[in-house]
Amino acid sequence: MLFSKSTGGFYDRSIHCAAIPSDAVELTDAQYRALLDGQSAGKRIVAGADGKPVLADPPAPTADQLAVQARAKRDGLVGSTDWVIARHRDQVETGVKTSITAGQYTELMQYRQALRDVPTQKGFPSSIDWPNIPAFALALM
Repeated sequence: MLFSKSTGGFYDRSIHCAAIPSDAVELTDAQYRALLDGQSAGKRIVAGADGKPVLADPPAPTADQLAVQARAKRDGLVGSTDWVIARHRDQVETGVKTSITAGQYTELMQYRQALRDVPTQKGFPSSIDWPNIPAFALALM
């Protein structure tokens, strides 16, 4: 197996023949397997100064990526309580006994609003103080 620093790719002589870049360096099967194992564990394969492939940590997420991840988590947490809110509203509108009290409903709505306010926190998106779900709601999940 060969590795090319210029393309960042691997080449097999039996497959690529004349298409192998001139800067390709030879790897043993053990080296190649170790690189693939490292990649499977979350590392990146990059060219070292000598042109040979080495394993490197992935780059830290950007602020935009952290914000996307935080909003996705927030949306999931809000969504996980939708059914409790919908059930309570349906029970109130149909006049049947509710599964949660009016106070618990208010507490849950405040929790959901706190989740929606997460992006306005100082330090967002790298430092987030996630609100705690009310204990009664956690017991329902």
